[in-house]
Amino acid sequence: MIDLNPGQEWTLATESGEPVTRLRLGLGWDKERNAGPAGAARDVDLDASAVQFMGEQLFDLAFYNNLATRDGSVVHQGDNRSGSGEGDDEVIAVDLAKVYAKVDTIAFLVSSYQGHPLDWIANAYCRIVDDATDVELARFTLTSGVSQTGLAMATLFRDGAGWRLRAIGQGIAVTVPAKSVGALRPFLRTSATPPDPRDPATLVGLDVAEATRLATDAGWDVRAHPLDAMLTMDFRPDRLNLGHDAGGVVRSARVG
Repeated sequence: MIDLNPGQEWTLATESGEPVTRLRLGLGWDKERNAGPAGAARDVDLDASAVQFMGEQLFDLAFYNNLATRDGSVVHQGDNRSGSGEGDDEVIAVDLAKVYAKVDTIAFLVSSYQGHPLDWIANAYCRIVDDATDVELARFTLTSGVSQTGLAMATLFRDGAGWRLRAIGQGIAVTVPAKSVGALRPFLRTSATPPDPRDPATLVGLDVAEATRLATDAGWDVRAHPLDAMLTMDFRPDRLNLGHDAGGVVRSARVG
């Protein structure tokens, strides 16, 4: 069994090198003791989801309210509302042989429908199990939570005739899986290289909220605006102007 760290990749294959086509992704998490306001003891309802992409375009998703993708390749095994109990909290089955030919990436995330920040959870993990042999092949574990309401766990992406998995482990501002597309776009590049906010050009094409978060974390003073907005001309070398279209997608990024 292989232990993965954030950013690492692994080819979906058995120890003998045989490709794995039918697999299960088990996702789990622990609730921090005394999690909640004023130490209130209550269960945290988290949801695991799988989102299929054709390039940057959404194809379909499997989550608590839509248990199977339309190509039949991804099936969600049901919602655990508390994260309590032993073993995986939620399981998603994937049959790579059934994936629609134009789908090149499947992203896996955990999110809080109730809007809880995920610093309330600990030891979140994603493990890959060969469905034919029930052998655990790889695992990725985060020891601490994140301040956002969602967590991008991993992606599966096509690599020639096969598939590779990339461990992510980054917080994203998502509560409802159906609205996760923009937040997941930075992780769809098969090169597995996320945008570098030090290079503003790499933010073009992202959801404006995600681009703003990345740029702010990198130290920019971000000014997000519609493309046709009239801006003041007081140039500042630490300011990043993100022009977005009506759909909230960044179309221009310039310093000043």
